[in-house]
Amino acid sequence: MYKLKAIESLVDVSSELVTGLALICILSTIVLMFSIGFAILIGDWLGRDLYGFFIVGTVYIFFGLICYIRRGRWLKEPFGNMMIRKILK
Repeated sequence: MYKLKAIESLVDVSSELVTGLALICILSTIVLMFSIGFAILIGDWLGRDLYGFFIVGTVYIFFGLICYIRRGRWLKEPFGNMMIRKILK
């Protein structure tokens, strides 16, 4: 009985991770396309495409720093809680 419960938990967690990774890949592609579009648009407004890419890159650096500072609360805790909830289900 314990083996079946362990296998069910493992399959549940694995399927959750695969689904999450697929969504991350799709959303990453969408964000990449919008970022390129916004960079070209901003560059067009400023007169040089290079300026738009620098501005968009700077926004991502700030966003990355905020995510890095808050990684424990935004990533580690929810992911850990989800894993525990799925395993103990």
